[in-house]
Amino acid sequence: MKTKDLTPDNISIRSKRSKVYVDPDTEHFGDVLAGWAIGSDEMNKGSVKIQATNERILLGDATEPSTGIGIFMGKDGSDYEFRVGDPSGDYIHWDGSTLTIRGLLNADDITAGVLNVDRIEAGAIVADKIGQEEIYEYHRHSVSAWKRLLAMWPYTALKILKSTWTGEAGEDYLTDLTFDGTYIYAGLATSPAKVIKIDSETMTTVAIWTGEVGENFIWKLAFDGTYIYAGPETDPAKVIKINPETMTTVDSWTGEVGENSLRSLIFDGTYIYAGLYLETGKVIKIDPSDMTTVDRWTGEAEENWGQDLTFDGIYLYLVCDRDPGTVIKINPSTMTTTDSWTGEVGEYAMKRLTFDGTYIYAVLYQNPAKVIKIDPSTMTTVSIWTGAVGEEYGFTITFDGAYIYITLDMTIGKVIKINPSDMTTISVWTGVSGENGFSDLNTDGKFIYIGLSISPAKLIRKIFRNIDETGT
Repeated sequence: MKTKDLTPDNISIRSKRSKVYVDPDTEHFGDVLAGWAIGSDEMNKGSVKIQATNERILLGDATEPSTGIGIFMGKDGSDYEFRVGDPSGDYIHWDGSTLTIRGLLNADDITAGVLNVDRIEAGAIVADKIGQEEIYEYHRHSVSAWKRLLAMWPYTALKILKSTWTGEAGEDYLTDLTFDGTYIYAGLATSPAKVIKIDSETMTTVAIWTGEVGENFIWKLAFDGTYIYAGPETDPAKVIKINPETMTTVDSWTGEVGENSLRSLIFDGTYIYAGLYLETGKVIKIDPSDMTTVDRWTGEAEENWGQDLTFDGIYLYLVCDRDPGTVIKINPSTMTTTDSWTGEVGEYAMKRLTFDGTYIYAVLYQNPAKVIKIDPSTMTTVSIWTGAVGEEYGFTITFDGAYIYITLDMTIGKVIKINPSDMTTISVWTGVSGENGFSDLNTDGKFIYIGLSISPAKLIRKIFRNIDETGT
């Protein structure tokens, strides 16, 4: 049987009107796809482009993975990438190794049999190797806490922006919070004092500790990995050691005559430190194993009225409520002053401190509110955040692993989310009517917990987005 030569050079296409010869090296089927401009390497129509050599499909104004509003799908270097949206606004982008979502991820439910990723970054959460022991232990947060919050993430964090706990009758005036990796503990300014154990997932009461006669008004709480420590308003000062499993008193420390007015508690990994609000400042170092005094720091002239303590892994820092304000750097090994920072004229009414792994931050109860960023290596001011008009009376402060948060003591309370790198406002959350008296902030790395010193006491659990919000 005779066969025909069907190589490209011998192919012809016939129509009813004419015979068209196509040379594949120089000509194309320009009359076959109506309206498409077809070249040797690209074909396009309107805002749609298909590129052969670059191995790309482009829609809208997209030209590169991170350029132009539209859709990019194809090759960039050696990686195959996909991007939809506005690179300068909201978009989703897979770059070959990382999926980035900018904007709101709105999901009713996420079910994952196995979540196998090397890294998740979501606002405040930065956690390597989910499910492994290498999860980084951020300041004041245990490994178990991080593992639990990551396990909760798929079905909780994406779904609930705000939830609340409200005390029963007689459970009034929340003053301080601490977190043990599973539960939130709220200290109340009641007589006798109370500490409420709250399930951080369901925001319901689990158990209650009630002080003895004379143990009134909890000022501060701390957690050492096993026990809760509560500092009530007593003279002399007292620190009560509480078993969180049974919510009963295990032991207590009582100061000597004149060691009154406890205002701060902190744990450094070995010892508990109690800061006293006295005309001659004092910090007491306490052994939690037997609740006895190990040593004392006593301030010099004008080192007084200690309001809060923080710890940077080596040194203690005590903020003094003076004019101008003072931050004292204390060596916990010797309980002696190492250095100090003193504010400029007008930098006074300093209430609380936090540490971000590098810098110390002090919040000022002023109008407008201020936050001062201090370099602990030199004890000098690095930069200052100042609130806008109507952002008044900063009271408490915390760090969630990425951002600084402060409360404002206003008729309707506010929480400001601050970028510590440039000390600018990222977003403002404003409560609703009746949500005021913001007395403390704490975090489990995913949620911010806001304590309200109102009657009955209230605790707000909130996810902070990078947008201003009211109520929700």
